[in-house]
Amino acid sequence: MTLIRKSAIFSKEGSFGQGKGSDYAWFPFPPGYKFSHTPSRATTRIQTTGTKRFDNIAYGTFSGTWEVTYMMDWNYLEPLQMVFETYTPTPVAGKTGLYEHTFRKADNKRIESYCIREAYDNTMAGGREDEVIELRGCVARSVTFSKASGSSQTQVTISGFYSFNESFIGQIEHLDYERYTDVNLMEYMCLFIGGLEDDNYIANTESLTISIDNSAEAIYNVCSPFPGEYIEGVTNYTFSTVALANDPRHYRLRLNSGGKDNTHTYPLSKGLAPISEMHMISYDEEAREHDNSRVEAFEAADNSLDIRVYDCEIKSVPYPNGDGSKLEDSISSSMCSEIYFVFTTRRPTYALTDANDHRKTSIVIPV
Repeated sequence: MTLIRKSAIFSKEGSFGQGKGSDYAWFPFPPGYKFSHTPSRATTRIQTTGTKRFDNIAYGTFSGTWEVTYMMDWNYLEPLQMVFETYTPTPVAGKTGLYEHTFRKADNKRIESYCIREAYDNTMAGGREDEVIELRGCVARSVTFSKASGSSQTQVTISGFYSFNESFIGQIEHLDYERYTDVNLMEYMCLFIGGLEDDNYIANTESLTISIDNSAEAIYNVCSPFPGEYIEGVTNYTFSTVALANDPRHYRLRLNSGGKDNTHTYPLSKGLAPISEMHMISYDEEAREHDNSRVEAFEAADNSLDIRVYDCEIKSVPYPNGDGSKLEDSISSSMCSEIYFVFTTRRPTYALTDANDHRKTSIVIPV
């Protein structure tokens, strides 16, 4: 018994490290989530001259790390607010009942902190008492979105640190799980280099990975082992992909210009520039019903995602030695100036303050 013995929920904090804010609700993570965390203390060996043994251990700062993975779902976008400072929901012009949800980084803000409450059912495994543990001051350091050709879903991994945890020991009546009634997984993804036009579609893409690193760090002081503040530095956006090597204009010739075009057959010495624009789109329409136009299917879909990538460098394209099953072009960790997400769904908002959202939940703290 592993997954059936634990559950986790999250909420936005009112202030860093102080737990759930009074204006916010508890929300479940998306379907299929896996959550883990590790608390640790810094230790220093106190060694005295004349012996091979240590005499004492000095205990220093407390630090905690956490990670959650899940499959992207059109109806569960709330965790993305952990990573992006700006979330903007707006009605889609000319399309009644559709709303656009933009998640984007901001230069003049920092990511917010969250509280995560995890419950462990120990009595069903022969234990005497259950445990509910609250992680406070949870800040997202990085997020990775990965799509492989062998599956339809896009996996999201968010990881970060937290400042403090507190356990509540006793009996809990149930774990925090209610059946997901509106699961709507995001399926498949298409890559376009250039504007969102069918001619720019990159066929035979075998994997896509986007990573965003917030450069967030905890700040400690001399009065406490627990961080009292945190900072966020420069944002690092990276893009990686693997595609069947059957068209040199997709990636190989782009190395010659730095990425900006695929027309030069030799490396340039001047005027190099990155790829100005890329799009990764997903939608719930069938392209076959729109004359095989992926762009038309995207525009007609009720649920869609446009991941917009700007100024992506191409600095290396390895030519494989051919000992594998097929020849592939690979782009690894190419820097980009900005990546942001634009969803379209029928849900008006994913605000964590929505009192009418039936998904809000809470584990009762044991007495």
